[in-house]
Amino acid sequence: MSPSRLVAFLAVLAALVPVGVLSGASSMAMAAEGDGPVAEGQALATCRVAGVSVQEGLLLIRCAEATADGVTQFGVDRSTRRFEDIRDFAAWAQEKDRPLGVLYYTDPARSPRGCAPDICRHLLGVERR
Repeated sequence: MSPSRLVAFLAVLAALVPVGVLSGASSMAMAAEGDGPVAEGQALATCRVAGVSVQEGLLLIRCAEATADGVTQFGVDRSTRRFEDIRDFAAWAQEKDRPLGVLYYTDPARSPRGCAPDICRHLLGVERR
């Protein structure tokens, strides 16, 4: 890993990775405690990463357990500016068995193409927990 990529990766580990902010949406609001709704149409959950894969330009983060609404995967399109940082952060969380906080859209219609609507949602942001 090059020094510049290492610095970027370490910065991601130390802070929130707001996917929405980086793709032009409003900043990610995190709940004060626990999981649950943070804004209408969004939810915050904890994910123990069970798998990280890239399939046809879509980053899929698979969680060991389903959220309260049955979601087990979160997807991010490759066009997201911090795609590689998010991928690396999720892989780190899986390797270290560290939970992630995930903010996502609850509406399956907003899920990226290739994200199975019954189990996958559009990821807005992640944080270390």
